[in-house]
Amino acid sequence: MKIPERYKINTTSFSYYWTKGIGVKLLDKLPNKPNLADADQYIPLLYQYDEACDRLVEHLHLKIGFTKGQQLIRDYLQGKAIESIYDKLISDFMNTLTIEPQWLDWQKVQQGIALSQRSGLTGLIVLRDYCLMGGYESSAINKPLIFTGALKKVPSNA
Repeated sequence: MKIPERYKINTTSFSYYWTKGIGVKLLDKLPNKPNLADADQYIPLLYQYDEACDRLVEHLHLKIGFTKGQQLIRDYLQGKAIESIYDKLISDFMNTLTIEPQWLDWQKVQQGIALSQRSGLTGLIVLRDYCLMGGYESSAINKPLIFTGALKKVPSNA
């Protein structure tokens, strides 16, 4: 099996966290221990991508800019008239989306929202300072972040 170049096993901070750091205590609480070898079955998924979204980005955001592209999408969603070339491009993309899958259980969604809000500011700090920064170590997430232009913006005072 050919492995994509962007597939890298993190052997730095995360490795230490799960083998010698406080992650060891977390693993002790899990009924089943994760096995890194089991993740290999998902490597082929790294070759999959959203063709309709890539087409939208290529023909909309990269040609007229992210801000203007997003405004056109907002206008489309609000039912405002937009140029036919963009209308078709956006509608083709929107037709690939499932807005609300049949299996969606709104009660569970509300429970998840309530649970995530229980941590308050502390949870946001953990998300910002550990999870997000750790996520930046993943090259797989960098491409979408770079294309949105979000990395060029001034950080908020979160």
